[in-house]
Amino acid sequence: MEAYAYLALLRAGRAPEADADLLLRTLALLERARPGEEPARTHRVALLAELARVALNAFQRRGGADMLRVSVAAGRAALACGPTGPLRFATSNNLALALKAVAEGTGDAGDLEGAVEAAREAARTVPLDDPDRCAVLLNHAVLVHRRGLGSGSGADLEDAVRLGRAALAAAPQNSPHLATIRSSLAAFERNLASRAAASGADHDRLLGELRQALREMPREHPDRALTQWRLAAALGDLHRTGGDTAALREAVGILRTALPLLPDDHPDRARIAGELAVLLVEHHRAGADDAALDEAVTLTQAAATALDGHPALFGAAANLGAALHERYRRHGRRPDLTAAGRWCSTAVRLAREGDPGRAPALVNLAAVQVSESVLGADPELLGTAVVQLRAAVASAATDAVRADARAGLALALQRVFLASGRSRDLAAALVAARRAVRSAAPGSPRRARFLGILCSLLRTRYETAGREADLARAVELADEALAASRPGSREAARHASLLGLALMRRFDRNGAEEDLTAAVALAREAARSTPEGATDRPGLLHNLANALRVRFESDRELADLDQAVTLARAVAGPTGDVRRPRRLANLGALLVRRFEATGDRRDIDEAIEVNRQAVEASTGTPLTLPGYLSDLALSYFRRYELLEEPGDLAAAVDTGRVCLSAAAAAGATAADLAGFRSNTVAPLLALHASQGRDEDLAEALRLGQAAVDGVPAGHPGRAPFLLNLARALDRAAAGLPHGPMAERAVRAYAQCAAAETATPLWRAAAAQSQAACEVRRDRWQAADAALSGAVGLLPRVAHRALARVSGQAQLRRLAGLGSDAAAVAVELGDPPRALALLEQARGVLLGQGLDYRTEPGAYPAAVADELDRLRRVLSIDVPPAGSSGDEPGAGLPLADPLAPRRDAARAWEALTGGRPRVAAAVPVADGAGVLVAVNVSRHRCDALMARGTDVRALPLPDLDFAKAAGWATAVLDAVRDDDWTTAGRLRTVLAELWEDVTEPVLRALGLTGPPPPGQPWPRITWMPTGPLALLPLHAAGHHDGPADAGSSVMDRAVSSYTPTARILRYADGRPAAGGGRLLAVGVTQAPGARRLEHAVPEAHAVHRLLGRPGSPCADRDATRAAVLAALPGSDWAHFACHSVTDPADPSAGALLLHDGPLRIRDLADGDLTGAHLAYLSSCSSAFGGAGLPDESLHIAAAFQLIGFRHVIGTLWPVGDQWSLEVAERLYPLLADDRRTPADALHRAVRELRRRYPANPRLWASHLHFGR
Repeated sequence: MEAYAYLALLRAGRAPEADADLLLRTLALLERARPGEEPARTHRVALLAELARVALNAFQRRGGADMLRVSVAAGRAALACGPTGPLRFATSNNLALALKAVAEGTGDAGDLEGAVEAAREAARTVPLDDPDRCAVLLNHAVLVHRRGLGSGSGADLEDAVRLGRAALAAAPQNSPHLATIRSSLAAFERNLASRAAASGADHDRLLGELRQALREMPREHPDRALTQWRLAAALGDLHRTGGDTAALREAVGILRTALPLLPDDHPDRARIAGELAVLLVEHHRAGADDAALDEAVTLTQAAATALDGHPALFGAAANLGAALHERYRRHGRRPDLTAAGRWCSTAVRLAREGDPGRAPALVNLAAVQVSESVLGADPELLGTAVVQLRAAVASAATDAVRADARAGLALALQRVFLASGRSRDLAAALVAARRAVRSAAPGSPRRARFLGILCSLLRTRYETAGREADLARAVELADEALAASRPGSREAARHASLLGLALMRRFDRNGAEEDLTAAVALAREAARSTPEGATDRPGLLHNLANALRVRFESDRELADLDQAVTLARAVAGPTGDVRRPRRLANLGALLVRRFEATGDRRDIDEAIEVNRQAVEASTGTPLTLPGYLSDLALSYFRRYELLEEPGDLAAAVDTGRVCLSAAAAAGATAADLAGFRSNTVAPLLALHASQGRDEDLAEALRLGQAAVDGVPAGHPGRAPFLLNLARALDRAAAGLPHGPMAERAVRAYAQCAAAETATPLWRAAAAQSQAACEVRRDRWQAADAALSGAVGLLPRVAHRALARVSGQAQLRRLAGLGSDAAAVAVELGDPPRALALLEQARGVLLGQGLDYRTEPGAYPAAVADELDRLRRVLSIDVPPAGSSGDEPGAGLPLADPLAPRRDAARAWEALTGGRPRVAAAVPVADGAGVLVAVNVSRHRCDALMARGTDVRALPLPDLDFAKAAGWATAVLDAVRDDDWTTAGRLRTVLAELWEDVTEPVLRALGLTGPPPPGQPWPRITWMPTGPLALLPLHAAGHHDGPADAGSSVMDRAVSSYTPTARILRYADGRPAAGGGRLLAVGVTQAPGARRLEHAVPEAHAVHRLLGRPGSPCADRDATRAAVLAALPGSDWAHFACHSVTDPADPSAGALLLHDGPLRIRDLADGDLTGAHLAYLSSCSSAFGGAGLPDESLHIAAAFQLIGFRHVIGTLWPVGDQWSLEVAERLYPLLADDRRTPADALHRAVRELRRRYPANPRLWASHLHFGR
């Protein structure tokens, strides 16, 4: 059609739709026409206006930028002619709509400004009685609102609200525009409130307006989807400001319902999909399943694909980048992070300067860059992120976006500080975080997040500058953040971890046990509530491992250490991860601690390797490098102590010196520097001992003193510094016990022993060393005071909450303490007190077991019942959880296996006041004859001879600790070798033992020969200490001549053994045998052990020799369950089987049954009635290892503890056939009621010696325990 023809149709009001080219040609005709007369000019204006309307309608139906250009050009040309009245209004209104559409497509601010001006003119000229006047006013309000959003003008936003309210007031009750106006006005008010929180939007009212608008809109209403979006956005605000998860769920549900109803080309589809994606991400963060996050990514990917090349791609790209980054945080998948960076970069590229969406896009991109920098990507990324975040702060259109940008900036600057050590970066981070906190509404999730960031920064400053006020404020902020977090959410987990870290630092400073308990509980809960795969989970697990390490250092529970090692191995992270050095260093520290406790070389080798890796990976981080170097130096030194390799000692000293130089260069805190100095003291002392250079000792003294001076009195870290200084002073005082160095050493030891903030172990060790100094200075009273204090600490060193293996590790560090205390008491002329100190300091774990045995009438019935319940908890030992060879599995150990035990221990102490339930002191039970405690100490050696309440001390001048230790080693080596030299080596030791120990004791007791015929044999109950606990004192003597020469203990007295005097009294109080049954166990083949062909015949022989009915519990019937079930009804028990001893964990000693080991810890809960005799015819059943001889942690003692009045066991392995022969000789004697088990064993052993006098390997190992 020709333009003239179309113009004619346009003049007649019958113009059909046409293509853009025809409309442009028609417009050109009208622009060329310049009529001079008024009617013609008015007619031309009407035609231009009609052309603008037709083009706008065509665009609204079919789209097309050309149609918009025609409409805008025709409208502007029409208005330029100055129309008046309704024509001016209609033309202005259409032009406003056309320019609005142009601005939406181009984002050009000039187009939007033209639309606002046209809308203002339309609103000014619309007739007051026009029924659509309210829609015209609303259009003006919408455009002003849009301009305000783009420019950040608060005045525009306020004007939009005013204009919207005017539109609502102008709308008739039956207006089809009423619902749209309500919806739009609510949106205006929401946005105004978000930018000026002081104006206070009433959320309930806004939500009410939006809900009403929805009710008023039919399903086919063109603005229904937009209103649903607005309602969902307002509900999302309710969640963001007040944590209302129900509102969030409703918002998600609304948009999930709305989106499928919209066609793909609906103008609001991309906006609704974007908002739904944002809400789904928040829904995921609030605890929803991962499907919500995947749905968000799917939605935004579809939107981004559909909008490729469209200006609206910006919003889709921003939302997609944010969703992908959140999914990366959840699962840790690198492709998600890479894609997130790509889409966030696209969003920033598409956002124009001044666009309100640019600042949030910069925040999102910077967050991705920080995540990439953590993984070891381009080191410049952190700096780029900081620049972008500062730009976002400067350009943010709303307070909320500005606060988010400041929070991101604070986190990025914190990472910059940790890498650079520049204090200005940390100061700037604190400023940004404080401003973010001030801008967030109280109680909102955003404020909680900002509080957490500020807390982390203050804790960082405390750790680097030592300002106590920072730590106090960090605790307050973390507590507030956690209180404001939704329980169970990821944010709650993070804030729980932050609070735990702050409390742990406070514990480090003040030693408050409740802080440490809370810190561990919070760290455990944070790790447990964070799902597998989340990027923050390794950090939370690392924090838990660190908390468990600190608790181990406080109460020495090895289960904590095992759990921490497993966790630390699992979260070390890949090479290049900037967090890896710190996590490796933590793992190294844990391995060193475990090596110190268990002596497992695999731990110290691994510790050196991981600490070396930590140092190599952190050479560019001056703040953390000194700590890693110090850990590496300590690792080398611990291995030197084990292997005495000079290279390890040299490495320890050299690395320690490098550490001190690095710490000085980095400006380390006084407390950190003190720790580094103190850690270098021990290697220098070892170097001095090895090479004798005075300068090494001088350096050790200087560093030790500087370490002590570097922290205030009362600081928890000061005690170990004092101990290291004291050891250096002690070395310097060698040969001059009365000189000034010795005086200073004593003073340092005493200060450490008196430090209430130090662990009981440190205090007791210091007191024991102090006493040694005092003895060298002939100050025995001072030594007595120090050792008495150390013995008094033992219940706290091996406290009831510890698993047995942990208590063993603690007590191993204080070997000989009781003997030292007793020796000093004897020197001061107080043998009864010496024996009492031995009772307190030996058999500590055994004594706890006795505490748990009921003493009738000791407590009221209700209390006794509760104590019995607690006994069942405390008597059940918890086996060690891990070992050096553990591999981290899928299920990491997050539960606390000892929690019930800790609770029970606290309850027990509260009910009993900590006092023992069975008296701990002498008198000795009458049936035990004379109790002889042979005390071996480095200070002096004595025999304490007790009969009833009378205790006398016999000095043993020819005995010293080194000689006793040499005997024990000789016996263990001879038995282990088991060759033709064994018997001779044993005879040599037994002869020396006779000369230096047992013969003087017998002579002092008046036992100079065998008793006269017909007279009862005298009875001695031996209580050997230290290395002598590994020796058969009853067999001491000369065994090279005739068997009846009388030059041996067994020729003059019947011998028994006891771990402590207390257990004798316990056995004396047990009910007598009541005609129970015999349990005779024989095991031919235990798993992993050699066959014992004579074991089952031995069990049958016992039944026959005792004349008891029934048959043995043999082979496949001899299971752990069957034996444990049969023991309570048995007054006699015999075990013919293998047994094993674990020197590292004596409580793991076990009888090997058909289906596995019956361990000491499996028996700990037993409390038998009427149990008479247990004969453990197995290898080394009375041997608990050389590491803890004074604890008597062997199988024989376990059977005493569960109630057997008499136990027979062996000190070393006994042959299968020989065991049968011993049983056949012993049981006829045991069956004779006229003899006690001790008498019977004595007679049987003498008979065996008569047959094999030169081979004590065969007959000296059997021991009797009991009264």
